[in-house]
Amino acid sequence: MLFLQAAVEDLPGELNSIASEVTVQLPWGSLLRGVLGANEVVLRNLRRVCSPLARLTVIAGLDPERDRFEWERLGLKDISLDYLERVLAAKYRKAGFRILHAEALSATDLSQLHSSWARRLDRSPSRSFFRIVAEAE
Repeated sequence: MLFLQAAVEDLPGELNSIASEVTVQLPWGSLLRGVLGANEVVLRNLRRVCSPLARLTVIAGLDPERDRFEWERLGLKDISLDYLERVLAAKYRKAGFRILHAEALSATDLSQLHSSWARRLDRSPSRSFFRIVAEAE
């Protein structure tokens, strides 16, 4: 397992095709914009580090009231399962990923992340969480 701290827009070439699995868990800022707004550079760089058939899992959450200003700043639209399946699927495919499924997450699903940040975010009753699972083509 490799943990990396780097800007996704500028990943080192040494990472090309090394990952059989990539997880983006509760992103914020440009990474959030990249995976949910389907920024081409971000998605292509994620695909670049993936080997063929690698799994990409994105877990994100949204509180429409608390996160409103950040979502506006990032130019993101209101996220729904319909948006994930219809709009993002085409953009992910263009970057070399096929979305296998998108789903809403329950509190039980979230607790399985074993993350203090996930527990903190889950305290907001209006925050919804979802998961996108894609495969590198």
